Amino acid sequence: MDASFVSDPIDFRSSSPSRPQGLLSPTILIVDDSPDVLLQIDTALRADYSVRVANSGSRALEILEQTSGADLILLDVLMPDPDGFETCRRIKAHPEWRRIPLIFLTSLNREGHEITGLSLGAVDYLSKPIIPDVLRARLATHLELTRIRVELQQRLDELSEERALIEDIIVRLRVDRAFDGRRLRHLMRPVERTSGDICLAAWTPDGRQWVLVGDFTGHGLTAAMAGPLVKQIFYQQCADNASVDTLIATLDRQLHDQLPTGRFMAAHIAEVTADRRLLHLANASMPEALLVSPAGRVTTLESRSLALGIAPHRRQLNRIVDASARSSSRQPWPEGFASDGGADVP
Repeated sequence: MDASFVSDPIDFRSSSPSRPQGLLSPTILIVDDSPDVLLQIDTALRADYSVRVANSGSRALEILEQTSGADLILLDVLMPDPDGFETCRRIKAHPEWRRIPLIFLTSLNREGHEITGLSLGAVDYLSKPIIPDVLRARLATHLELTRIRVELQQRLDELSEERALIEDIIVRLRVDRAFDGRRLRHLMRPVERTSGDICLAAWTPDGRQWVLVGDFTGHGLTAAMAGPLVKQIFYQQCADNASVDTLIATLDRQLHDQLPTGRFMAAHIAEVTADRRLLHLANASMPEALLVSPAGRVTTLESRSLALGIAPHRRQLNRIVDASARSSSRQPWPEGFASDGGADVP
Protein backbone atom coordinates (compact mmCIF):
# COMPACT_ATOMS: atom_id res chain seq x y z
CA MET A 1 0.00 0.00 0.00
CA ASP A 2 1.33 3.46 -0.87
CA ALA A 3 0.43 7.08 -0.43
CA SER A 4 -2.48 6.87 -2.88
CA PHE A 5 -4.47 5.39 -0.01
CA VAL A 6 -5.19 8.85 1.43
CA SER A 7 -7.51 11.76 1.01
CA ASP A 8 -6.37 14.78 -0.98
CA PRO A 9 -3.42 16.49 0.74
CA ILE A 10 -4.17 19.49 2.93
CA ASP A 11 -1.78 22.40 2.70
CA PHE A 12 -0.56 23.34 6.18
CA ARG A 13 2.45 23.11 8.43
CA SER A 14 2.24 21.45 11.80
CA SER A 15 4.71 23.94 13.25
CA SER A 16 2.54 26.91 12.28
CA PRO A 17 0.43 28.35 15.13
CA SER A 18 -1.72 30.32 12.70
CA ARG A 19 -3.79 27.40 11.35
CA PRO A 20 -7.40 28.09 12.45
CA GLN A 21 -8.56 25.59 15.02
CA GLY A 22 -11.68 23.68 13.99
CA LEU A 23 -11.45 24.57 10.29
CA LEU A 24 -8.93 21.91 9.27
CA SER A 25 -8.62 18.46 10.78
CA PRO A 26 -5.20 17.57 12.18
CA THR A 27 -3.21 15.44 9.76
CA ILE A 28 -1.80 12.12 10.91
CA LEU A 29 0.96 10.39 8.94
CA ILE A 30 0.91 6.61 9.48
CA VAL A 31 4.08 4.71 8.56
CA ASP A 32 3.96 0.90 8.57
CA ASP A 33 4.92 -1.83 6.13
CA SER A 34 1.79 -3.85 6.98
CA PRO A 35 -1.28 -3.05 4.82
CA ASP A 36 -3.53 -4.49 7.52
CA VAL A 37 -2.15 -2.13 10.18
CA LEU A 38 -2.45 0.85 7.84
CA LEU A 39 -6.05 -0.03 7.06
CA GLN A 40 -6.93 -0.58 10.74
CA ILE A 41 -5.49 2.74 11.87
CA ASP A 42 -6.91 4.63 8.89
CA THR A 43 -10.36 3.25 9.68
CA ALA A 44 -10.03 4.21 13.36
CA LEU A 45 -8.93 7.78 12.64
CA ARG A 46 -10.51 8.89 9.37
CA ALA A 47 -13.68 10.27 10.98
CA ASP A 48 -11.70 12.80 13.04
CA TYR A 49 -8.43 13.32 11.20
CA SER A 50 -6.94 13.78 7.78
CA VAL A 51 -4.89 10.62 7.25
CA ARG A 52 -1.80 10.08 5.13
CA VAL A 53 -0.10 6.68 4.93
CA ALA A 54 3.30 5.37 3.89
CA ASN A 55 4.47 1.76 3.67
CA SER A 56 8.15 2.54 4.31
CA GLY A 57 10.39 5.04 6.00
CA SER A 58 11.66 6.37 2.70
CA ARG A 59 8.11 6.89 1.45
CA ALA A 60 7.25 8.75 4.66
CA LEU A 61 10.16 11.13 4.09
CA GLU A 62 8.99 11.71 0.52
CA ILE A 63 5.48 12.56 1.71
CA LEU A 64 6.85 15.02 4.24
CA GLU A 65 8.94 16.65 1.52
CA GLN A 66 6.09 16.79 -1.00
CA THR A 67 3.41 18.04 1.38
CA SER A 68 3.44 20.53 4.19
CA GLY A 69 4.26 18.14 7.00
CA ALA A 70 1.95 16.53 9.53
CA ASP A 71 0.52 17.20 12.96
CA LEU A 72 1.56 13.80 14.31
CA ILE A 73 3.41 10.75 13.01
CA LEU A 74 2.70 7.10 13.87
CA LEU A 75 5.84 5.15 12.99
CA ASP A 76 6.45 1.41 13.01
CA VAL A 77 9.76 0.34 14.54
CA LEU A 78 10.43 -2.81 12.51
CA MET A 79 10.55 -1.75 8.87
CA PRO A 80 13.05 -2.10 6.04
CA ASP A 81 14.30 0.77 3.93
CA PRO A 82 15.09 2.25 6.57
CA ASP A 83 13.82 1.03 9.95
CA GLY A 84 11.72 3.17 12.28
CA PHE A 85 14.64 4.38 14.38
CA GLU A 86 16.60 5.65 11.38
CA THR A 87 13.47 7.26 9.94
CA CYS A 88 12.94 9.00 13.28
CA ARG A 89 16.54 10.26 13.26
CA ARG A 90 16.08 11.80 9.83
CA ILE A 91 12.77 13.41 10.77
CA LYS A 92 14.18 14.90 13.97
CA ALA A 93 17.22 16.21 12.08
CA HIS A 94 15.02 18.23 9.74
CA PRO A 95 14.41 21.79 10.98
CA GLU A 96 10.80 21.89 9.75
CA TRP A 97 9.82 18.44 11.04
CA ARG A 98 11.75 18.09 14.28
CA ARG A 99 8.91 19.36 16.46
CA ILE A 100 6.25 17.04 15.02
CA PRO A 101 5.22 14.63 17.81
CA LEU A 102 6.11 11.06 16.87
CA ILE A 103 4.68 7.88 18.38
CA PHE A 104 6.35 4.53 17.74
CA LEU A 105 4.29 1.44 16.94
CA THR A 106 5.76 -1.93 17.89
CA SER A 107 4.77 -5.54 18.38
CA LEU A 108 7.85 -6.14 20.51
CA ASN A 109 7.82 -5.76 24.27
CA ARG A 110 11.47 -4.82 24.66
CA GLU A 111 12.56 -2.19 27.13
CA GLY A 112 15.65 -1.39 25.07
CA HIS A 113 13.55 -0.53 22.01
CA GLU A 114 11.41 1.87 24.02
CA ILE A 115 14.41 3.59 25.59
CA THR A 116 16.05 3.98 22.18
CA GLY A 117 12.91 5.43 20.62
CA LEU A 118 12.29 7.92 23.40
CA SER A 119 15.93 9.00 23.35
CA LEU A 120 15.57 9.74 19.63
CA GLY A 121 12.71 12.14 20.30
CA ALA A 122 9.55 10.02 20.24
CA VAL A 123 6.84 11.18 22.64
CA ASP A 124 5.17 7.82 23.19
CA TYR A 125 4.96 4.12 22.33
CA LEU A 126 1.90 2.10 21.28
CA SER A 127 1.92 -1.68 21.34
CA LYS A 128 0.39 -3.81 18.63
CA PRO A 129 -2.27 -4.97 18.18
CA ILE A 130 -3.64 -1.44 18.17
CA ILE A 131 -6.68 -0.76 20.36
CA PRO A 132 -8.63 2.01 18.55
CA ASP A 133 -9.95 3.74 21.69
CA VAL A 134 -6.47 3.84 23.23
CA LEU A 135 -5.02 5.11 19.95
CA ARG A 136 -7.55 7.93 19.70
CA ALA A 137 -7.01 8.91 23.35
CA ARG A 138 -3.22 9.03 22.95
CA LEU A 139 -3.45 11.09 19.79
CA ALA A 140 -5.86 13.57 21.36
CA THR A 141 -3.53 14.00 24.34
CA HIS A 142 -0.37 14.59 22.29
CA LEU A 143 -2.08 16.89 19.82
CA GLU A 144 -3.39 18.99 22.69
CA LEU A 145 0.08 19.12 24.25
CA THR A 146 1.49 20.24 20.91
CA ARG A 147 -1.19 22.92 20.56
CA ILE A 148 -0.36 24.23 24.02
CA ARG A 149 3.37 24.20 23.27
CA VAL A 150 2.90 26.12 20.03
CA GLU A 151 0.61 28.64 21.72
CA LEU A 152 3.05 29.06 24.59
CA GLN A 153 5.93 29.61 22.18
CA GLN A 154 3.88 32.20 20.33
CA ARG A 155 3.18 34.05 23.57
CA LEU A 156 6.86 33.87 24.54
CA ASP A 157 7.86 35.28 21.16
CA GLU A 158 5.40 38.15 21.60
CA LEU A 159 6.71 38.86 25.10
CA SER A 160 10.30 38.77 23.83
CA GLU A 161 9.46 41.31 21.15
CA GLU A 162 7.73 43.56 23.67
CA ARG A 163 10.63 43.24 26.10
CA ALA A 164 13.14 44.08 23.37
CA LEU A 165 11.14 47.19 22.48
CA ILE A 166 10.86 48.32 26.11
CA GLU A 167 14.54 47.59 26.68
CA ASP A 168 15.47 49.68 23.66
CA ILE A 169 13.36 52.57 24.94
CA ILE A 170 14.93 52.34 28.41
CA VAL A 171 18.44 52.24 26.95
CA ARG A 172 17.70 55.33 24.86
CA LEU A 173 16.26 57.15 27.89
CA ARG A 174 19.33 56.24 29.95
CA VAL A 175 21.78 57.72 27.46
CA ASP A 176 23.48 60.36 29.60
CA ARG A 177 24.48 63.27 27.39
CA ALA A 178 24.51 65.57 30.42
CA PHE A 179 27.20 63.54 32.23
CA ASP A 180 30.08 65.89 33.11
CA GLY A 181 33.16 63.82 33.86
CA ARG A 182 35.57 66.65 34.58
CA ARG A 183 37.90 65.69 37.45
CA LEU A 184 36.21 62.32 37.62
CA ARG A 185 37.42 58.80 36.93
CA HIS A 186 34.75 56.15 36.81
CA LEU A 187 34.13 52.64 35.56
CA MET A 188 30.78 50.88 35.10
CA ARG A 189 30.42 47.33 33.79
CA PRO A 190 26.80 46.14 34.12
CA VAL A 191 26.24 42.42 33.58
CA GLU A 192 23.15 43.08 31.46
CA ARG A 193 22.34 45.64 28.77
CA THR A 194 19.72 47.10 31.09
CA SER A 195 20.41 47.08 34.81
CA GLY A 196 19.71 48.93 38.03
CA ASP A 197 23.15 50.53 38.17
CA ILE A 198 23.35 54.25 37.55
CA CYS A 199 26.16 56.80 37.68
CA LEU A 200 25.52 60.53 37.22
CA ALA A 201 27.85 63.52 37.43
CA ALA A 202 27.35 67.26 37.03
CA TRP A 203 28.50 70.68 38.18
CA THR A 204 26.16 73.25 39.68
CA PRO A 205 26.22 76.83 38.36
CA ASP A 206 28.09 77.96 41.48
CA GLY A 207 30.89 75.39 40.96
CA ARG A 208 29.92 72.47 43.19
CA GLN A 209 30.51 68.98 41.82
CA TRP A 210 27.79 66.35 42.25
CA VAL A 211 28.21 62.61 41.81
CA LEU A 212 25.50 59.98 42.24
CA VAL A 213 26.17 56.24 42.22
CA GLY A 214 22.93 54.28 42.55
CA ASP A 215 21.77 50.69 42.58
CA PHE A 216 18.08 49.81 42.26
CA THR A 217 16.49 46.70 43.70
CA GLY A 218 16.15 43.79 41.29
CA HIS A 219 17.94 42.97 38.07
CA GLY A 220 17.65 43.69 34.39
CA LEU A 221 14.78 45.58 32.87
CA THR A 222 12.67 46.02 36.02
CA ALA A 223 15.62 47.49 37.90
CA ALA A 224 16.49 49.84 35.03
CA MET A 225 13.07 51.43 34.56
CA ALA A 226 13.42 54.08 37.28
CA GLY A 227 16.84 55.24 36.11
CA PRO A 228 15.48 57.93 33.76
CA LEU A 229 13.43 59.41 36.62
CA VAL A 230 16.50 59.72 38.83
CA LYS A 231 18.52 61.17 35.95
CA GLN A 232 15.90 63.83 35.23
CA ILE A 233 15.64 64.88 38.88
CA PHE A 234 19.43 64.92 39.38
CA TYR A 235 20.24 67.14 36.42
CA GLN A 236 17.26 69.44 36.94
CA GLN A 237 18.17 70.03 40.59
CA CYS A 238 21.77 70.63 39.57
CA ALA A 239 20.76 73.18 36.92
CA ASP A 240 18.55 74.89 39.51
CA ASN A 241 21.61 75.29 41.77
CA ALA A 242 19.79 73.40 44.53
CA SER A 243 21.43 72.18 47.70
CA VAL A 244 22.43 68.55 48.01
CA ASP A 245 19.87 68.31 50.85
CA THR A 246 17.13 69.33 48.44
CA LEU A 247 18.34 66.84 45.83
CA ILE A 248 18.25 63.95 48.28
CA ALA A 249 14.87 64.91 49.70
CA THR A 250 13.39 65.21 46.20
CA LEU A 251 14.78 61.85 45.08
CA ASP A 252 13.58 60.20 48.27
CA ARG A 253 10.06 61.55 47.92
CA GLN A 254 9.69 60.97 44.18
CA LEU A 255 10.97 57.38 44.31
CA HIS A 256 8.63 56.67 47.21
CA ASP A 257 5.65 58.14 45.37
CA GLN A 258 6.37 56.83 41.87
CA LEU A 259 7.76 53.32 42.36
CA PRO A 260 5.81 50.18 43.36
CA THR A 261 6.17 48.82 46.87
CA GLY A 262 9.46 47.01 47.30
CA ARG A 263 11.32 49.07 44.71
CA PHE A 264 13.92 51.54 45.93
CA MET A 265 17.45 52.76 45.28
CA ALA A 266 20.55 52.45 47.40
CA ALA A 267 22.90 55.29 46.60
CA HIS A 268 26.02 57.28 47.31
CA ILE A 269 25.42 60.96 46.65
CA ALA A 270 28.49 63.15 46.95
CA GLU A 271 29.03 66.88 46.70
CA VAL A 272 32.45 68.51 46.53
CA THR A 273 32.37 72.19 47.39
CA ALA A 274 33.50 74.79 44.88
CA ASP A 275 36.77 75.41 46.74
CA ARG A 276 37.49 71.63 46.66
CA ARG A 277 37.92 71.58 50.43
CA LEU A 278 34.82 69.78 51.66
CA LEU A 279 32.98 66.61 50.73
CA HIS A 280 29.34 66.18 51.62
CA LEU A 281 28.26 62.54 51.37
CA ALA A 282 24.96 60.72 51.69
CA ASN A 283 25.31 56.94 51.93
CA ALA A 284 21.84 55.41 51.65
CA SER A 285 22.23 51.66 52.27
CA MET A 286 25.24 51.26 49.99
CA PRO A 287 28.43 49.47 51.07
CA GLU A 288 31.08 51.56 52.76
CA ALA A 289 32.52 54.40 50.72
CA LEU A 290 36.28 54.83 50.93
CA LEU A 291 37.93 58.21 51.45
CA VAL A 292 41.59 58.12 50.43
CA SER A 293 43.98 60.78 51.74
CA PRO A 294 47.01 62.06 49.78
CA ALA A 295 49.15 59.93 52.08
CA GLY A 296 47.14 56.83 51.20
CA ARG A 297 45.19 56.64 54.44
CA VAL A 298 41.73 55.15 53.94
CA THR A 299 38.65 56.26 55.88
CA THR A 300 35.40 54.33 55.58
CA LEU A 301 32.11 56.18 55.28
CA GLU A 302 29.33 53.84 56.33
CA SER A 303 25.62 54.01 55.65
CA ARG A 304 23.39 55.18 58.47
CA SER A 305 20.11 55.39 56.59
CA LEU A 306 17.59 53.46 54.55
CA ALA A 307 17.69 53.35 50.78
CA LEU A 308 15.96 56.15 48.91
CA GLY A 309 12.26 55.66 48.29
CA ILE A 310 11.36 53.49 51.28
CA ALA A 311 9.87 55.87 53.83
CA PRO A 312 10.78 59.52 53.22
CA HIS A 313 8.02 60.87 55.45
CA ARG A 314 8.96 58.82 58.49
CA ARG A 315 12.67 59.38 58.84
CA GLN A 316 15.38 61.80 57.87
CA LEU A 317 18.51 60.68 56.10
CA ASN A 318 21.85 61.10 57.80
CA ARG A 319 22.75 62.94 54.65
CA ILE A 320 25.74 65.15 55.29
CA VAL A 321 29.19 63.94 56.19
CA ASP A 322 32.01 66.45 56.48
CA ALA A 323 34.70 64.22 55.05
CA SER A 324 37.49 66.68 55.77
CA ALA A 325 36.72 67.09 59.47
CA ARG A 326 39.01 64.34 60.71
CA SER A 327 40.13 66.42 63.69
CA SER A 328 39.02 69.49 65.60
CA SER A 329 40.44 71.65 62.81
CA ARG A 330 39.30 71.43 59.20
CA GLN A 331 41.62 69.76 56.71
CA PRO A 332 41.72 70.23 52.94
CA TRP A 333 39.58 67.92 50.80
CA PRO A 334 41.91 64.95 50.11
CA GLU A 335 40.58 64.47 46.59
CA GLY A 336 39.87 60.77 46.58
CA PHE A 337 36.49 59.11 47.05
CA ALA A 338 35.39 55.64 45.94
CA SER A 339 32.38 53.38 46.29
CA ASP A 340 31.35 49.93 45.11
CA GLY A 341 30.02 51.74 42.08
CA GLY A 342 33.57 52.60 41.08
CA ALA A 343 33.42 56.41 41.31
CA ASP A 344 36.58 58.41 42.00
CA VAL A 345 36.88 62.16 42.32
CA PRO A 346 40.49 63.04 41.41
